[in-house]
Amino acid sequence: TRIMRTSTTVYITEPATNYDLVLGYEFGNDPLFDAPAWLNGWDVTLAINNLTNVFPENSSWNPETGERTQYALNPIYEWTQGRAYRLNISKSF
Repeated sequence: TRIMRTSTTVYITEPATNYDLVLGYEFGNDPLFDAPAWLNGWDVTLAINNLTNVFPENSSWNPETGERTQYALNPIYEWTQGRAYRLNISKSF
């Protein structure tokens, strides 16, 4: 939990639990899958960051009035990124 205070407002950020997924396959080294010879040496990797596309929960609280407001992004806390994909294909000779 991250708490930041200004003169009139308290900003509270509850961090999200992020899960990442990385899948990789190297052609030509699997005895169960007989790939064509031209695929030997090819590597494919797929990475997905923030698999569940979650964000931190942000709110502000005014101690004088007791009012609490939920925000999608905390104006003081850094911006957070949603789900991201990366595909890597490479060939070794």
